[in-house]
Parts: sequence; C-alpha cells; structure tokens
Amino acid sequence: MPVVPQLAMGVLFVGLYLLELLQGPTIEPLFQLQQQDVYRQITGFLLMVYVLFQWRLAWRRMGRRKIDHKRELNLHMWLGVFTPLVLYVHSSQMGYGYQALFLGVFLTNVLVGLCSPALLKIRHKSYVVYWLVLHSGLAVLVPVLLTYHLYVIYFYD
Repeated sequence: MPVVPQLAMGVLFVGLYLLELLQGPTIEPLFQLQQQDVYRQITGFLLMVYVLFQWRLAWRRMGRRKIDHKRELNLHMWLGVFTPLVLYVHSSQMGYGYQALFLGVFLTNVLVGLCSPALLKIRHKSYVVYWLVLHSGLAVLVPVLLTYHLYVIYFYD
C-alpha cells in the first residue's frame, strides 16, 4: 500500500509536536510570543475558527443541498493534517489538568483522523463504523473542551 501524502505529513506533524512537548520549547521567539495575552487570544480565536471549520464536513453532509462529498472530504483531511501546526502556533506547551486532557483529545483525534478508511483505503464495514464512531466522538469532545477552556480563561476567578 503506497503511503499517501496526508498520512505521512500528518504523522510527521504530530510526531514533531509531541517531540516539542517532550523536550520543551525550542523556537524561542515563538515561545516568547506565546507568553503574551494578546497573541494567545488571537491565535486561540484562529484555532477555534479552524476547529469549527473542520465541522463543515458534518454540517454540509447533514444539509439538504447537494455537495461534492469527495471534495469536502479531501479538504477536511488536508486541514486535519495541518492541525498540529496550527495548534503549535497557539501553544507549544502541554499545560496541566484539563489543558493536558484537551491537548490529548485534540491530538488523538488528529491521529484517529489519519487512520481514516478513505486514507488507508480500508473498506471493511466494521472498521469504517468503529472508526467513524471514534473520530466523531472525539470530534464532539473537542468543542466541549474548547468551551470549557474559554470559560476558564475568561470567566473563572
């Protein structure tokens, strides 16, 4: 089975992000930016928009208008591949407690997405069903944890 570019790039980006978490921030100018409130708010907002845009595939599939599912899925997969980079621009540290949980769910969902039946060319019905349930379940958790993160950041005293 040939390695598809999305799979190779996605695994590379997740691996690099995890390596960065283990060894600590290595790009000092970016780390300094990440310590500034305005930078975190702007990149956090952009990351939130990015996550919500990833939901576009589900929203469009549930809609009544006819869409090009193949094109939408391809866009969804490519955006998913670059998610660790977008996340890295916002934060290069794991955090503690719910932030570590949030990061774990977020990156796990990316890895599960990389195991997509469409990417791996797996047509086995049970694999497709279990994969879809897992990916969708994690995808639902991401905005829930994002909402909690926003609550803690802006409203928790």
